[in-house]
Amino acid sequence: MSARLDSILPRITCTAGVTLLLSFTAAVASAEQWSMGYYTPWGNTTLPISSVNWGALSHGIYGFAIVKSDGSLDLNSLSLAQNAQQFVAAAHTAGVKATFSLAEAWWNGDTTSFQQAATNNRAALVNNVMNVVNTYGFDGVDVDWEPLSISSQGTALQSLAADLRTRLGTTRILTIAVGFFQSDYTYWAKAQTYFDRISVMTYDMTGSWDPYAWHNAALYDSDGRVWSVNRAIEKFRTGGVDLAKVNIGIPFYGYVWRGASGPRQSTNGTSSTQTSYQSLVSSYHLKSASWDDVAKVPYLSNPFVSFDNEQSVAAKVNYATSRGLGGWIVWELSADYLPGENPSNPLAAALKSAWRGTTTTTAPAAPTNVRITR
Repeated sequence: MSARLDSILPRITCTAGVTLLLSFTAAVASAEQWSMGYYTPWGNTTLPISSVNWGALSHGIYGFAIVKSDGSLDLNSLSLAQNAQQFVAAAHTAGVKATFSLAEAWWNGDTTSFQQAATNNRAALVNNVMNVVNTYGFDGVDVDWEPLSISSQGTALQSLAADLRTRLGTTRILTIAVGFFQSDYTYWAKAQTYFDRISVMTYDMTGSWDPYAWHNAALYDSDGRVWSVNRAIEKFRTGGVDLAKVNIGIPFYGYVWRGASGPRQSTNGTSSTQTSYQSLVSSYHLKSASWDDVAKVPYLSNPFVSFDNEQSVAAKVNYATSRGLGGWIVWELSADYLPGENPSNPLAAALKSAWRGTTTTTAPAAPTNVRITR
């Protein structure tokens, strides 16, 4: 869900100074946005299920059930079998839907099991998925097929999605997490019929392909040379995807850069390390951060630390609401857990306040050279 893309994302260039034409919906979508958060049984400080801020969520996603090439599911390596009953019960008690995510173990280098299972053992895979849904009372399934090659794996994914949709019916949920960079955005206009939400992972949006040091999850960019949440969403919109089905990603982590003291500096000789919000809090004085009023995110200088704080999380929620998007996903819920602090999950608390209406729902203003048509 948050792997660095340096090795799989080709260098992207765009004419400098291009004016972006945005098309905002006239009104907020009629259905309330979904606030979806991934729960994982790891992290610098493990987040107990009892300490999840369920009030910040409409849907909790357990990560992961690991897909094997024969269509079986490993429910033990990431403790799904051990935690599922408590996770589902806690979510339902709070009025929150509970789903679980399917993934091949890409963090261990497995990039073939999903393809093999979906192509050669799809019936077994779907049966095993439905067994987990029914055994533990999950409300649906999330698909996290990473990395995904649309050209070579897109057909298998659609076949799998069609079979899952049939078995899940109309009352259970099917969602998918996808990368912000796609070789063919129109693919998702065709595939969207199977999914309740397409969650665009709008984070890890900077790396060696950029012309300069940039933010992990900028809301806007101004020159079309780097990525932003808005740029990614526009790609899906112009590809024909219904924005009411599109989620953005909100990261509860950031990057510490070496060799760059701030954004928009040369990336020559630089590197960056992904770091959870809880680790950043313990290592840096985040309250002294500067605010990038183009990107709508905070940052520290010397070294350059790119991260999200309460203000930028609220800005992303307000953006999604004002644009009539389907909602957002959080990766991941343990990363802002600060036991003993009040609140113990400051980013989740800020998300809840923005979503539930205790803070403004006005979209943050776009940069002056980004033209918006309503």
